[in-house]
Amino acid sequence: MSATKSKLMEFYKELTDFIDTYEERIVHATLRYGKLIRAALDAQKRALTFRTSVGAAVETIKGEIFLGANVENITRCLDDHAEKRAILLALESGCKREDILALALVYGSKITRDIEGEYAYPACGYCRQYLWENTNPDLEVIALDPDGVAIFAGPLKILYPLPYPSKIAQRLDLRK
Repeated sequence: MSATKSKLMEFYKELTDFIDTYEERIVHATLRYGKLIRAALDAQKRALTFRTSVGAAVETIKGEIFLGANVENITRCLDDHAEKRAILLALESGCKREDILALALVYGSKITRDIEGEYAYPACGYCRQYLWENTNPDLEVIALDPDGVAIFAGPLKILYPLPYPSKIAQRLDLRK
């Protein structure tokens, strides 16, 4: 069996296990990370935005919580994402990426829910790659709707199974 096929089979098993325990994971995350969830909801109130407000909070193994809120710019390419801002604060404080346990993320607002229909999203592709490179595959990601109800709770490696380009990034990583 090729290495690629073996890796895909391993991921398929992890994904199947994740799906089988999905509801329990939501309940567990809500109970275990209640303080983190409240912090993400608070961070969302700090967003500087004209469209979609996003709040994020990360928790470290020491119990420290770091907040981030998105800052939108009319050109969009200059936007700062909430997840990135929270992770940056943790890393700048001296936290190692393997010490970041969980990320709670609140996406959208009741206004965007009415306009777009969908209102909770567990990190855009840009942020998933950023999380992959600056945290760890077992990071617990909890995505919440604007009312604080968890709609996703699972490890980053399930949310983002095929990061770009993982082998090259590992070889070139000078931060170790």
